[in-house]
Amino acid sequence: MPYTVASGRRVALSLARAAGAVAAAAALDAAVGIDLETVDAAGFDGFAAVALHPDEPQPRDARAASRLWVRKEAVLKALGQGLRIDPRTLLLSAGNQTADQPGDQPRVLAWPDPRPPSVLDLRDLDAPAGYVAALAVIGGRGAEYTHAVIRLDTSEVV
Repeated sequence: MPYTVASGRRVALSLARAAGAVAAAAALDAAVGIDLETVDAAGFDGFAAVALHPDEPQPRDARAASRLWVRKEAVLKALGQGLRIDPRTLLLSAGNQTADQPGDQPRVLAWPDPRPPSVLDLRDLDAPAGYVAALAVIGGRGAEYTHAVIRLDTSEVV
């Protein structure tokens, strides 16, 4: 997991990009993962075969599939492995799949880590129109104390 040290404390970093946008997250004394996709990114035939845990229902549309995908990828990044871990090994609660209305935040119900899933704080992020994003934090003070930024127009990003 990428990190830097500031004032003697470890600051974990996570980055994501999607067409025309970037996202970054930093967490103090914690592991962090962020992911960002367009709302239709996971709307392809075969999504279930590469992404769904056997106990997860088929998402109802491309937006719900993309939301599920960013949640899973954020968790895998926070674990420090990214897609070296099969996303089908993660079982997530439904949460609010569209996130257009306030609702339950998603939870990890099963994962390929010896720690209990309760050590992870998983949140949907407010994303610009046409995008979905999620943040996962393990340890530290959780997602409330993690800085995440999503920016459109990547021409100004170095």
